Amino acid sequence: MRFILFIFTILGVSSCATTETPEIPAVLAAEHGEAQVARFFRWTKVLKEALPPGVSAAAARKNLVAGENRAAAFNLQVLGQLYEKESKFFAELRRDFKDLHEAIVAAKKQPKTAGKKLEALLVKKDWLAKGEARKLDKTERLLVEYDWRSYEDDKATMLQALTHQLDKTGSTDFNLARLEQGNGIAELHRELRWFTTATKVLNGLVQYKPEGKCPVEAYGGLSDQAVASSPAAELEGSEYEIDPCLISRCLFLATVNLGDELAKAEAAPAAPRGKINLLYAQSKKTRLAVALADELKSCK
Repeated sequence: MRFILFIFTILGVSSCATTETPEIPAVLAAEHGEAQVARFFRWTKVLKEALPPGVSAAAARKNLVAGENRAAAFNLQVLGQLYEKESKFFAELRRDFKDLHEAIVAAKKQPKTAGKKLEALLVKKDWLAKGEARKLDKTERLLVEYDWRSYEDDKATMLQALTHQLDKTGSTDFNLARLEQGNGIAELHRELRWFTTATKVLNGLVQYKPEGKCPVEAYGGLSDQAVASSPAAELEGSEYEIDPCLISRCLFLATVNLGDELAKAEAAPAAPRGKINLLYAQSKKTRLAVALADELKSCK
């Protein structure tokens, strides 16, 4: 009964006056996929506020270029990528939110020309459709109806995806003298951004260990630096994650910090690159990616 009430609540339908999500017994969270659904609904909720029923294409475009909507579209794209090997549904979901994210980014840069293209996309791809055909409503319904694997199997698959990315990044030699070509600044930034975003959008599957001595001494002081308050470094818990994987905060902060500095270098390609060279050299010397991957692999 609680599972049914949970589904009604996250779909915006309530059998009672309260709008609070009811507590879900751990066994139900494991058996029925609430943890997986909650990961997606965290961000579809953001987009639904920007795309309410009956909104015009022009108003929807203005809504989408503000607030968290660009991030929401990107996060849903990453979630789709994490699950796309399981079903064609997730591959299509990834493409839909990738197209939306790119259109939002373009519209923010070129409000007139790209803004019109965003409006056209919203109409063509049923983002503004009525009733059950409306893309976000349809997506949420299909997520609820999906035959999810057990929590344990899902956890193993998601952690494997994260460690695969770290293994790939750690085994690649990047040339930070390059910006876009080959394995340069942009590619390393993309890989680190994907990893940190994927870790966050798993909505509490990965959380921090209690603060203690950092396993890599070089990163022990990062909790007192600016990166510690970065939104990218927040790994929040979730009531639906019944067996989270715990990692060292300092290692994740080091990864976020390197990614942030690479983003600055991309934005100002003529600026000196001494800092990113030092940070990257340190990450290779300390085997940062390997250390973080080993912690993820140790989770059962």
